[in-house]
Amino acid sequence: MLNKVFSLMLVALLLGCSSKSNKVIESAVKLAETDSEAALVSLDQALSEASTPSEKLKFIVAIEDLIKKKVKKADYYKAILQKKLVYVETVEDKNKTLLALSKLLIQNFKDNVGALTYLEEVEVQDLNEEQREQLFKSVLIANINNKNYEQALIEVESFLKRKDLTPSERFKIQVLKARTYTDFKKVGAAEVEYKELLNQYPNLSKKWKLRTQLALTLEGQRKYKEAIAQLQVYAKESEDEDPLLEWRIQELQKRLAQQPGGKGRLKR
Repeated sequence: MLNKVFSLMLVALLLGCSSKSNKVIESAVKLAETDSEAALVSLDQALSEASTPSEKLKFIVAIEDLIKKKVKKADYYKAILQKKLVYVETVEDKNKTLLALSKLLIQNFKDNVGALTYLEEVEVQDLNEEQREQLFKSVLIANINNKNYEQALIEVESFLKRKDLTPSERFKIQVLKARTYTDFKKVGAAEVEYKELLNQYPNLSKKWKLRTQLALTLEGQRKYKEAIAQLQVYAKESEDEDPLLEWRIQELQKRLAQQPGGKGRLKR
């Protein structure tokens, strides 16, 4: 009997706390329409006074939402995401927070090492396709930005060995592999990757305009004739008009003409 009474009292207490929390959040949302900083201070104070993890998490989520929609300050967003990691209750929420935090560190703080540290904590098996693509992309970009090209290529090969990749995921990872080779000054290897992508994924390659990337790679090797041919194919395939495309082709034709054995004139 006493246990039942205690349970009812606990439920009543939690409902009361929940009601109070909701009122504070509702009040802060209204205040944010005229003074977002004051609303943020109000929620932060409520967070510091919250007595249970679930109540703290409720205020953290409200603060996160306010920062994203109104305050829009990267350092605030970073701080609240780091705090959120302490209180998230599910693997799904933990993964979402880790991915958001790593993306923020890469894009806004150029902290690639910090981003990789958080990415190592992500539980890959619990990600959906979109989140998994974000993980792969973030890991590779963080390594490339940090000039860890060899590590980036190791990560690529590790990702490509996964048997559960969708064709879209595999394509995007291979695109990043080609770009890694380009940044690593291994343009010959990048050329091979781009050509393989064009053969294996013609529709996706067209959508991603990979022929223009291949042309840049060929240009970097002074293979001007091949670069011109790729751009001409792209011009025929493209649904969008590119006013710079013809100029770029002409510039390459000039370089081709200046090479030993060139005709010394432009092809029309």
